[in-house]
Amino acid sequence: MKPTLLIFLTSLLISLSVSAAQSEADKSPDLSAIATQLQLDAPQTEKLQQLLSQHWAEKRARRKENRKEQQKQRGGGYEIRQQHRDELLNVLSYEQLYQFEKMMHQQRKQRRQDKNKQQDKQNIQANE
Repeated sequence: MKPTLLIFLTSLLISLSVSAAQSEADKSPDLSAIATQLQLDAPQTEKLQQLLSQHWAEKRARRKENRKEQQKQRGGGYEIRQQHRDELLNVLSYEQLYQFEKMMHQQRKQRRQDKNKQQDKQNIQANE
């Protein structure tokens, strides 16, 4: 690796580490310090700033999109569970519903354990 590239990556890593500790409002690394340390001229500094800004904007947009998608997935599941629970309450008393949910929890737990045992057997057979 070229020494210049190694210095750049090291300084970028350090500045990113420092910036992670900074407040939410000021997370960008000190570009002037990086430019000075790397001995960048004005056009290089400007291009680096543009690249980093574009990269951060893309990452923020992806995070925002991912959060929206997660909220959408969670919201739908909650509504379905609540509807199912309400329908069960039309048939069962609260005590019966509690016991039913407890039984279903135990059944799911047992299925997971059985599935894990089956996978372990398959792994053992595959390794023999």
